Amino acid sequence: MKIGIIGSGVVAQTLGSRLLGQGNDLMLGTRDPNKLDDKKMFGATLREWKSQTDGQAQNAKVGTFKG
Repeated sequence: MKIGIIGSGVVAQTLGSRLLGQGNDLMLGTRDPNKLDDKKMFGATLREWKSQTDGQAQNAKVGTFKG
């Protein structure tokens, strides 16, 4: 299933990891996808999160709200 989550903070990262683990394709929506190294409050940076997806990074994408 293809799933999009509006947001990229700790809640989105937690839900996203679980959804990826179930074999879904996932996109996290963020204001600026060029800021992959910005810390997300209590969550990881988006680059760290993608690297921690246990080999499922090809199913994980980060995009803007526009597209």
